[in-house]
Amino acid sequence: MADATDPSPAGAGMGRVNLTAPQELLERAKARGLNLSELFRSAVREALGPHECDHQRAVVCSDCGRELVGEQLAERAVTRLYLDVLDAIAELVHQGGTAEGAGRVVRDVGRRLQLRAALEAPIPRATRAERRQREPLPPARDTGPLAGSTSAEAAQ
Repeated sequence: MADATDPSPAGAGMGRVNLTAPQELLERAKARGLNLSELFRSAVREALGPHECDHQRAVVCSDCGRELVGEQLAERAVTRLYLDVLDAIAELVHQGGTAEGAGRVVRDVGRRLQLRAALEAPIPRATRAERRQREPLPPARDTGPLAGSTSAEAAQ
C-alpha cells in the first residue's frame, strides 16, 4: 500500500505517504471533493481500534497538518468574544443603557460570530409585573386650576 514515507514539511508529527489506487477510484473521489488524506487517517484509526487520546490537548489541521493546541484556540475565541462584547456594549453604557439592552448587545455579538446559542437562547427579560414593581410611576403633575389643593377643598 505505502511505497515511500518521509517527514512532512507541512506540520510537526505528520508523515507523508504515497498510496496507490485505481485511477477510476481516484477520479470518482476527486469528483465528489473527498479529502483523501482524511479518509486515509480515518481508515487507519478505525483499523487500529480505540485508544486513549487527549482531544483537548491538540487539534491537527486537515489541510496542512499543522498541530494547533486546543487551549490556545479556545483562548483566542473567548478573547475575541470578550473584546467584541466590550466594544459593542460601550455605546450602550455611554447612553445609560439597561441590563436588558446589554443582553441584546451580547446576543448580537454572538450572532455576528455565528454562535448557535445566540440564535437559540432567549435573552433574559423582566416580566411586565416585575418592571412595574421596579419602576414606580413618577408623581402625577397636577397643573389644573386646583393644583395643590386637597380633594376636600376641591369639592367646595
